[in-house]
Amino acid sequence: MDSIVKSEIFFFITSIAVIVLSVGAAVVLVYAIRVLRDVDHVAKLVRDESDLIAKDVSQLRESAEKEGVKISRLARLFRKYFNKYIKINK
Repeated sequence: MDSIVKSEIFFFITSIAVIVLSVGAAVVLVYAIRVLRDVDHVAKLVRDESDLIAKDVSQLRESAEKEGVKISRLARLFRKYFNKYIKINK
């Protein structure tokens, strides 16, 4: 009889431990999913901005081929990027 009581106590404690570990694993999984969504969002922003930079550089190259590099045009390009960067970071 004593061994049956001990085995019931063991299974009760083991069941509680499994439930606690399962809840902990679920919480970790939820946070991991949130982090992955944020990483995906940042990757999309980087991809979009890199496409815009590539487009602007190609426009600058075309402009340089047509009319030569003018300092004012180059300065305008840098101002445009710095203004855009400042607006994003505010």
